[in-house]
Order: sequence, then C-alpha cells, then structure tokens
Amino acid sequence: MDLRNILNNWRGRQRVTTTAIDDDGTAGAAADLLQLGVRQRQHAQYADAARSLQRAIELKYDFGEAHHELGLVYLEQEHFEDAVDCLELATHFAPQLAVAHLDLGSALTHLGRHDAAESACRRALELEPHSAAGWLGLGNVVKARGDLEQASEHYRAAIERDPTLANAHRQFAFVLY
Repeated sequence: MDLRNILNNWRGRQRVTTTAIDDDGTAGAAADLLQLGVRQRQHAQYADAARSLQRAIELKYDFGEAHHELGLVYLEQEHFEDAVDCLELATHFAPQLAVAHLDLGSALTHLGRHDAAESACRRALELEPHSAAGWLGLGNVVKARGDLEQASEHYRAAIERDPTLANAHRQFAFVLY
C-alpha cells in the first residue's frame, strides 16, 4: 500500500479507531520495522527507510510514530507535500507526540503555509512548553512570514531554554543584523 492509498483510506473512514497492542504479534513486527526505518533514515537510505516504514504502517495503520518517521524521510528529501501528508497522520494518531507537530510546522513552512505552520508549532509548545526546539521552530515560522521582531523573541526563548542550541544563536543573530 503506498502513501496515497494510506492517506485516502484514512480520509475515507467514517470512524477512526485506535487499536491497542495486537495479540497476533503485528504490533511487535511493526515496532521492529519502525526501528529499522529509523536506522535507514539516519544513514540516508531513504528508499529503504520508506519501504520499511510503509510496511510498519501496513501492519499497524494507526502507528503514529511510523507515520512521523515516514514524514521525516520525505522532509529530509524536500518532498514537502508528502511530508505534510505523513505528519498530519502522525499528529492524528499520536497527538501527544510534540515533535511530530513541530516537524509538521517545518514542512508547512517550506510550503509557505505559515498560519498552519504556526498552529502546529504552538501545539508542540502546548505539549512541551520548555522545548528549545519548539521555540526555535516557532521562530523559524514567524521569520519566514517576515516578522523578524517576533522571531527574535522566539529565538531568545529557545536560547534561554538551551544555551547550547547553536541554530537558535545563528537565527537570532540573523534577525538582529
């Protein structure tokens, strides 16, 4: 089943249910495929990672973490529309996964959908208000929208939460100068 079929199936459902760990072992196999996909993505083996993650999703359709990782595969390859599709599914099936909301915000920012990106980043910050990465992501969204003053405030908040976050320092310096 490819990504478009998965998305169409999800959109076409009248009722979405979340399943618990299966008794037949499919959840364990899906978790193993997720871990394999993560390792493959980390080694830039994107085609292999996509196949592993799609197989995990076939086994456990509501596996939010697998949808998230597949979204990262597409995000890292700059396939932003596909990334958004996957990350929307991730935030649906794993709404508590703050990083999925943050990555969705990043993909939406690349597509110029700044209002939706800001909402996604703010949702990530609702879940993890002390996340330096969350404040950095929100700063990136408002910078892309052109509000450099507000971006500097968000970058400052990121630096306060993690003074070692080099990208926050770079972005902060960029908006100041």
